[in-house]
Amino acid sequence: MTLPVLIGGLLSYSVSSSVVQEQVGKVAALTITQVNDKLNLFFKKLDDTSMMVLSSKDIHGFLEAKKEMTLYEREQLLKDAKELLTSIMINSPEILDINIFDVKRQNAVLSSDTLMSTPDQWDSGWYKAIVEAEGRTVWFGLSRTSYIKGTNTGFPVFGMGRAIKSWETGDIIGVLFAEVMGDVLIDELDRVQFGDTGYTYVVNDENRYFYHPDPALYGETSDIALPDRAIEHMFGKIGCCSSPKCWTTGGMSSASCRWRN
Repeated sequence: MTLPVLIGGLLSYSVSSSVVQEQVGKVAALTITQVNDKLNLFFKKLDDTSMMVLSSKDIHGFLEAKKEMTLYEREQLLKDAKELLTSIMINSPEILDINIFDVKRQNAVLSSDTLMSTPDQWDSGWYKAIVEAEGRTVWFGLSRTSYIKGTNTGFPVFGMGRAIKSWETGDIIGVLFAEVMGDVLIDELDRVQFGDTGYTYVVNDENRYFYHPDPALYGETSDIALPDRAIEHMFGKIGCCSSPKCWTTGGMSSASCRWRN
């Protein structure tokens, strides 16, 4: 008479296991949603900051300065533009530096960092990626090397870039690039865990790690293939979007965006 008990026990275990998995799944989904919401606010603030630069008369005035302007007039334009960037950085301590590049290379590179010189970046991969995006925000993955200066920062940074277009012609007249401290991003994602082995990671459109719990994997190709539904969501009807989203080893939580490394 032990057989019915055994079968009942197996059925009970199966049902219990299913319920536990469902509850764990709900908790994991809620955790991902909460982290995603926090990061969305963080990235939206950065995106709004870039819009302030794109809509600034001072920045446009600097980039479109006429050759016939006097030296004093040029210096005044530069001063006004730098004051705007300084004000932005005071109110956004997570931003390490903001740089404005003139696509025609006629005006000096505009950087909020007056203590460090900025190397020529017009031929860099990130500069070309920003120009190709035609004004959409492009995000660049975590790195311990400065995208702008090429030096070791001693801590993780990531980048954000947008092309600046002329209000009159719609042509690209400049490129905005900001380097941002990665601590906020890392702190939020590091605290998300699923059991003993689960973790969160972020990849770019080439399936390279933008973020991974192991910093040594930044920029490396992920050994976990993107699900077909994720690829369709990333590159189908949506295309590029303005802020990054989270991924987990358990599957897709939301769409990834245009990330570059």
